[in-house]
Amino acid sequence: MTNDTVEATLKRHGKLLAVIHQYVTDSEYRKVAVPNVRNRWSRVMKAINGRSWIRLELHDKAGAVLDDIVNTEEATDPVDLPVTRGMEQYALAVKVTELVQIAVDHALEASGRRFERLLDAHAGTLTSMTTAMRATVDMYREQVDAAQESADMRSEAEAAAAVAEASKDGGFSMKDFKELMEAAPALIGLLPMLKKMLMGSDAPNGHV
Repeated sequence: MTNDTVEATLKRHGKLLAVIHQYVTDSEYRKVAVPNVRNRWSRVMKAINGRSWIRLELHDKAGAVLDDIVNTEEATDPVDLPVTRGMEQYALAVKVTELVQIAVDHALEASGRRFERLLDAHAGTLTSMTTAMRATVDMYREQVDAAQESADMRSEAEAAAAVAEASKDGGFSMKDFKELMEAAPALIGLLPMLKKMLMGSDAPNGHV
C-alpha cells in the first residue's frame, strides 16, 4: 500500500480522526496522535513511516474505530529506518499537545459546573426575595383594610352616638336621622339653586 493511499484514507476522515494505532505485530502497537495543526497529514505520515507496520487502526476522540488499513506491502526492517531526533521531538510535542488538551477539557468542564451552581444559587436567592416581598405586600394590604374597617366602624359609632344624644334632648330622633340620610341626594342637588338665590338677594338694588 502506497503512502498516497494511506494519506488519502486519513484525509477522508478529516477532523474526526484523533489517534492512530500503528500495529507492528498482531498485538503490539503504538499510538500516533493526529494534531490539529497545519500540514498535519504530512507530519502523521512521517511518524507512521518511522516504523514498519502491518495494520493501522483509526480512532476518533471517543476511542471508536473509524477505519482499518492493512499494509499489503512487505514489511521493512525497522533498523533500516532509524528514529531521528526530529521525530522524537515531534512525538514529544504531540504528547504534550494531548496532555494540554486533556487539561483544557477538564478545566472547561469544571468551569461549566461552577457556573451552573452559581446560577442555581442566584435563582434560589431571587425566589426567596420574591416570596418575602409578596408576604410583605399581603401584610400591608391586610393592615390597610383593617385600618379602613376600623375607621368606618368608628364613624358609624360616632354618628350613632350623636343621634342618640340628640334624641335625649328631644330635638332629633333616629327616625329623623334616617329621613335626613334618604333626602341627602336631593338636598345636594338643590345647593346650586340656593347659591344663586342667595347671590341674587345680596346684589345692589335687586340686580343680579
